[in-house]
Amino acid sequence: MFQQNKMLNEREEALNDFKEQLEKLKDNNKNQIQLITLIADDHSQYAEDIVKIVINHIKEAPSELKLYGVYAMDSIIKFPTGTFKEKYCRLFGNEIVELFVDTFKKVFMIGLYFFSIAQSLQLLIIGSIAPRILFIDS
Repeated sequence: MFQQNKMLNEREEALNDFKEQLEKLKDNNKNQIQLITLIADDHSQYAEDIVKIVINHIKEAPSELKLYGVYAMDSIIKFPTGTFKEKYCRLFGNEIVELFVDTFKKVFMIGLYFFSIAQSLQLLIIGSIAPRILFIDS
């Protein structure tokens, strides 16, 4: 029982730390994005939860901050190595089209930045689903 509580506390602490650092991201701060990426890599055993936190953060962020959340997501997808990289690609890949479409609708003026990220992600995400964003009729 004690061991189970300790593991739960470690998980909660790791996810809270990740979320706090993500919420501090208010501009294109490379050091902050790198810290967020390193935390995601260090705690990749919680990848499903980390992906949910990032997705929710981007969806709930004010329009002027959404792009920075996408930058953090992009960094997380590109950074980890081995099976964790594939895991993050798969987990984000399941959500990325819907997320990009939703964000495009809300932040049309920065759509070109999203396009460049989508192009770089198409090589990493299984099935290359990112380019479909361009052909979605809203």
